[in-house]
Amino acid sequence: MRTICLLLPRMLMLMLLLTGCGYHLVGHGGSLPGIATQTIVVHADNALGQRAVSAMIQQLGNDSQHDFVSESAQADKQSQLVVHQMEETLNTQGFDSNGVANQYQLVLHGELLLQPPATATTPAATDNNGDPTWRSGDISVHGEIYASGGPAVIEANRNQVRKELLTQWAELATSRLRSGF
Repeated sequence: MRTICLLLPRMLMLMLLLTGCGYHLVGHGGSLPGIATQTIVVHADNALGQRAVSAMIQQLGNDSQHDFVSESAQADKQSQLVVHQMEETLNTQGFDSNGVANQYQLVLHGELLLQPPATATTPAATDNNGDPTWRSGDISVHGEIYASGGPAVIEANRNQVRKELLTQWAELATSRLRSGF
């Protein structure tokens, strides 16, 4: 009985310490860091990223604090969310008995940059160091393509997998934006 009385407070203290760590793992709780404007313009710096923009706007559509739009007449006075350096890589993964490639891995990766509106003091919409207010870091998704029958079949499968991966990428990017990490 005496050991239980000594052990119980120690276990409670340990449990209390562990629950305190959860706050740091959660992030900012949905607030966008350093953004005070109501409307945020979402755009990309290349064609593949532009395809991800529409999927992201759909994902972000139910945000109660901000309106996410793809274009605005006053874009220079509004915060910018940029799909930055979105790239696609197709890697060969397997071959058939004749040595012809029939298995591929398609990888999409890019990052998000969140920039405040340009002002007279910060024309490049960056903080004091010249960096965006927030960077997501690399966001990457991949999918497998199994195809044989020539370039037309491979390209058709590639387009289907790309479409699915763009949706997955937008979901991951939206989650990362909302968490603040």
